Amino acid sequence: MNLKSKLSLLLMLCLCSFSLIAQTTLKGKVTDGKEPVIGANISIKGTTEGTITDIDGKFQLTTSLPTPLTLVVSMVGMNSSEVSIKGNQEDVNVTLSEENNLLNGVVVAASRVEEKILESPVTIEKMDQKAIKTSSSADYYDDLAKLKGVQTINGSMTLTSINTRGFGGISNTRFVQLMDGMDNAAPLLNFPTGNIVGIGELDINNVELVPGAASALYGPNAFNGILLMNSKNPFENPGFSMQVKGGFAQANNGYGIKPLGSAAMRIAHAFKSKKSGQDFLAFKANFSIFQGTDWYANDYTTTRTGGTALGTPGFDGMNTYGDETNIFEVNPAALTQLFSVMNYNGFLAVNGSVKSQVAAQAGALVRTQVAAGVKAQIKASLIAGGMDEPTAEATSSAAILSPPYSTTIDVITGQKIDSIANVRTTAYVNSKVDSIKPLISSSQLRRTGLTEDRLLDNHKAQSIKGDFGLYARPFKDKSYEFSYNYRIGFGNSVYQGSERYALRNFIQQFHKVEAKGKDFFIRSYMSQTKAGDSYNLTALGAYTNELARPSSDWVGNPTTGYYANLLPQLLPAILSPTSSVANILSNPQIYYTMTDSARSAADRPWNTLTKEQQQAKIEAVRNGLFQQNGAHFIDNSRLFHTEAMLDLSRWTGKWIDIQIGGNHRLYSLYTQGTVFNEDPNGTGKFKRIKINEYGAYLQLQRKFFKDIFKIQASVRVDKNQNFKVIVSPRAAFVATLGKDRNHNIRLSYQTGFRNPDSQAQYIYFPTSNILLGGTKANAERYGIYNGGAYTQMSYKEFIASGATDSTKLKISNFKYIKPENLQVVELGYKTVLFKKLLIDVNAYMNIYKDFITQITVFSKDSTRQRGALLPAGTSWRPYVNVPGKTYSYGVGVGVAYSLPKNIQVKANYNYMNYKVKGGDSAIATASDLGFNSSKHQFYVGISGTNVWKGLNFALDYRWQSAIKWNSDFADGTVKAHGSLDANIGYYLDKAMTTFKVGATNIAGPMYLTNVGGPYIGRTFYASVTFDQGKMWKEHHAEVKSPKEF
Repeated sequence: MNLKSKLSLLLMLCLCSFSLIAQTTLKGKVTDGKEPVIGANISIKGTTEGTITDIDGKFQLTTSLPTPLTLVVSMVGMNSSEVSIKGNQEDVNVTLSEENNLLNGVVVAASRVEEKILESPVTIEKMDQKAIKTSSSADYYDDLAKLKGVQTINGSMTLTSINTRGFGGISNTRFVQLMDGMDNAAPLLNFPTGNIVGIGELDINNVELVPGAASALYGPNAFNGILLMNSKNPFENPGFSMQVKGGFAQANNGYGIKPLGSAAMRIAHAFKSKKSGQDFLAFKANFSIFQGTDWYANDYTTTRTGGTALGTPGFDGMNTYGDETNIFEVNPAALTQLFSVMNYNGFLAVNGSVKSQVAAQAGALVRTQVAAGVKAQIKASLIAGGMDEPTAEATSSAAILSPPYSTTIDVITGQKIDSIANVRTTAYVNSKVDSIKPLISSSQLRRTGLTEDRLLDNHKAQSIKGDFGLYARPFKDKSYEFSYNYRIGFGNSVYQGSERYALRNFIQQFHKVEAKGKDFFIRSYMSQTKAGDSYNLTALGAYTNELARPSSDWVGNPTTGYYANLLPQLLPAILSPTSSVANILSNPQIYYTMTDSARSAADRPWNTLTKEQQQAKIEAVRNGLFQQNGAHFIDNSRLFHTEAMLDLSRWTGKWIDIQIGGNHRLYSLYTQGTVFNEDPNGTGKFKRIKINEYGAYLQLQRKFFKDIFKIQASVRVDKNQNFKVIVSPRAAFVATLGKDRNHNIRLSYQTGFRNPDSQAQYIYFPTSNILLGGTKANAERYGIYNGGAYTQMSYKEFIASGATDSTKLKISNFKYIKPENLQVVELGYKTVLFKKLLIDVNAYMNIYKDFITQITVFSKDSTRQRGALLPAGTSWRPYVNVPGKTYSYGVGVGVAYSLPKNIQVKANYNYMNYKVKGGDSAIATASDLGFNSSKHQFYVGISGTNVWKGLNFALDYRWQSAIKWNSDFADGTVKAHGSLDANIGYYLDKAMTTFKVGATNIAGPMYLTNVGGPYIGRTFYASVTFDQGKMWKEHHAEVKSPKEF
């Protein structure tokens, strides 16, 4: 054999050897000792190669790596297992035990790749299926309030808003919720719609929450936190399940006891390939309905503004509508007119008596003076005619005693007395009116508000949700998956932003397509919202008042108007010699009694209508379009989003883990001019407003020194068409120490940013103020930015002066809106001791720059909208950036302890606060920012699953301190409150059914979560849940083809 042949043979042997190595095949099965474990992760230690188990718990993995090697088998909620492999094996049988410690949970949200929760670089909270099933709340979504650092606000029985790290509210645009990767914020409303269209209890797989900045990975608005809600995959969770839940709600504010109930069903199925026996196609479908009577927001005695109180003419009730506008501010001429009328009518009222008084006191003296003047004129005339002085004296003295000179003297005397009386009357009346002016101005004047209960068409709280998903795994490597999902939610709720809105027949739809593998994903989705029959309660109250009686007539009708009925009472009280203005000023109730009487008379056209006639007017306004004398608003807005991520770690992992990704988002906004400014010129043509956003990110991660230390760095670049490029870096250091790797120390620096939301950019929404988006394209035409407006305080002082002292006016010089920026430093420590006790401590400091808020100002000059004049002094509520820096800071402590019998005790405490440095009080103050969060919160709970023969239970108590609430809608205080929740359940294995009874806020009393919101009472419920998934798995092996299903 020659050398060439020998080399060829050697090369062939090498290739064969390589081929043999490349074809190492491993097959096996993962069980929990009894049942197959579906969806368990099978990976080769030290690499990114792996697969997952199928519906039967089986797996197959082919690798080019040489043996021996180590397989790592893991599953959420179970202890991981490592298996040594020495060659091809087809009987790798692995048994995983249920995780009874808190060490090995896996999360994705913190880094967008899987990692142990103990090794996360930032604070993260998680609810898995076990926690969801033992939730003591009637809805798992409400149980999020029990996570460390989380505060929820209940705008409605079907709408819960999640807030972390301060600056919360129902419309929380600083927090993102992703539902299977889809942002569920409505493009118009801008807030996450949460449990209106969220994932139902039967289909929810887990929930991950990062209470901090996540913009470096997730882009705009992942600013104060992000929530990932993940549904069950039909390949891993097939079968049929259904749930029926019923009970009642109770509250003591006139709500009484009302029934509530829900029903849900889920079906999922996976089809096996006839050739390979491998699941290749799956689908799932969900449907659920909830209905109850919404909690009542019926505080009709507290003022919204924190100023004028109940019983005063300027009272603006918390949950009354149509009384928002101070007529004196909107129309200073009305106040000037009132004082002019008071002066005029007061003059007429007292001038006659003053004349009589002047005549009695000085009439004779005045006549003597007049007579002397007339006599002197006669005498001078006689002397000029040649008469001597003594004769002229005698003649003139006799002449003034008889006509016509005596008559002339009487006339002139009367005129003199009138002039003196007029001067005295004017001075007297003016002094009295001037004395009462401050009381009248400060008491303000508003129309009579209509209650929320009167205006709402119903109190129905309703949520109807459905979704369908089709999934395919066409390749042998089951990590590759292609899917299409459709989701729709329909509901009735109440939402509170700058005003309160009744969402009626509100619809939100989603379409999503996605392709993913172990190293990548690409998804594209579209969401669309329709407002249905929704309406603005403030507009409904205001326009109903106007329809019943225009404000100009209500105020100024000369016989039946407010002034016409007030002045006959007020003028005698302040002008009568026996009364005293000082007495009224010291006892304003005297004045308020008069204004109540005048209000009742002015309201008489409405009050004399029958209930049916009143309802007809309310309906007419409710069905009319907003900004066209109606309250109904239109929404046909859409959001298009495409994003992708590629994990290069399989190729670069020997040196560094790399992930890259990017996205494009398009907002397509359309409200037919009822919310957005689609037709400012009044052409009648409404054009969609489109906003494009682009972003890309890079993340690097490296472990070293035997994987004890991990360094993570990422950077993201974003561009919104209306704003400059923004760069968001993030860096984190993690040390995982201890023999069992159970001590985690984390330090991170993160940045975030928040683009002004769609309303902050393009809204034009006249309510009690005109809400105005702050982009130059939207706001320039109105002239209030860059020094074109007065501060609210200075304008109120100007009005209080009777709208005469312009020196009190102060300019508010704010710029066009731009993105809000955030820097965060966070330090944390997490450990699990004795495999039973988890301790998690974190502290953070947030530094906000260009904080976005809204302020109230009054325009310097007049302008126009759709051809209509907006006079100088119009009240505006523009979006602005707060100068200076805003700091928020906090500490959180969480502990959990696992007891025998699957019992777990949990507790957490959270503290947070804020302060402002620098800034400009002429633009915004600290109270304008709306921190709206409790400084102190704590939670303690105990729960158990399968404690004894299928018995489950949960008992929780949470408490939060008082909140100083500041918002566009209302200011006030949310009192400290706590809530005790409990349930007990029993799982009947043979029937595959769980029975549960529970209650929330058992001990009461009612409480508020936000000023102006509903009072939350108690709920008592019972549920029956059937889950056939276990039986489906047992019989699935018999299915050989789709035709057999």
